[in-house]
Amino acid sequence: MIATHEVVDSAARRAGRVPAIERISSRVWAVPVTCDLPVRYTFAYLVVGDDDRFIVIDPGADTPAGRAQLLGGIDEAGLELRGLIGIVATHWHWDHMGAAEKLMADTGAWFGLHPLEAWPVEGTPAAEARVEAYSNWLAASGAPAEVVTELTNRKRGRAHEFSQHRTTLALEDGAMLPLPGRRLRVVLTPGHTAGSICVVDEDEEVLFTGDHVLPSIHPNIGAFEDRPDVDTLGGYLASLDKIAPWSDFQICPGHEYHFRGLAERSAQLRERLVGRLAEVAAARAAQPHASPWEITSGLRWRRGWEGLANSDREDALAATRAHLNHLDRLDPLDPNRSAT
Repeated sequence: MIATHEVVDSAARRAGRVPAIERISSRVWAVPVTCDLPVRYTFAYLVVGDDDRFIVIDPGADTPAGRAQLLGGIDEAGLELRGLIGIVATHWHWDHMGAAEKLMADTGAWFGLHPLEAWPVEGTPAAEARVEAYSNWLAASGAPAEVVTELTNRKRGRAHEFSQHRTTLALEDGAMLPLPGRRLRVVLTPGHTAGSICVVDEDEEVLFTGDHVLPSIHPNIGAFEDRPDVDTLGGYLASLDKIAPWSDFQICPGHEYHFRGLAERSAQLRERLVGRLAEVAAARAAQPHASPWEITSGLRWRRGWEGLANSDREDALAATRAHLNHLDRLDPLDPNRSAT
């Protein structure tokens, strides 16, 4: 795998800053937008069409610093905010699309998201309904009562994040984005979220992958409360195959750095997931009546189970449930499988 930006990212990390704005190709710019996460920043990609009109893919978090970084990137690219005609979110997570609402208000730009993302974005139909579904999901997974209380209160405190960003353009699989002079194709790649997409830039031979494929981070593939019984792992593995035709393209992910070598990176991601699947299968065979929470607590984690905050255990639990769902799909008649 050839990581053309890895050295720059590493130097910025050591210096405690984000990388500089970078021109990826003649009509694509990468603008790092900081977020309060270990990944430190999300890339907002400026894709320029005719007459300096442009779209932004994943505008980033809605913070004063993030907005200043995005506007600074637009200026450095020689563009003007009034030329922004569209905003694309590769998926619904706040660090990718939090800034969309203000940009829409400022410019009248359309906002595109895949329809399968509507459940978390629109509030189901109210924020409290999502909080209740989340609480039920934790309890059904076997989480201790005090953990259910702690994480449910945390979710309720963030519920406003799920009632914003009304979609004005549904990004269906195979659709072409309406940017004059450019061929930008939407590819539905479920796994990280239900409606996660990649965008193929056919002119510049660039593939924007959001969190679907990252150069060194393994994206969380979980079965959360919006799809607790869905085989999200199987969907993700199929999605890796779906983007294989663009393996020779420059890969522009949501975090870290751009690179070439999609086939090699996809193989690494697949190998890790298959290895974890075997571990989960062994754990369930050893404890056929264990809850998903109990199975999760017995798996190997980089910081150990005791080293994980409950908010991290939530992601771990969702990942385990995804693996359990996939095992059920592979062997639905297994009499020893636990309820998930």
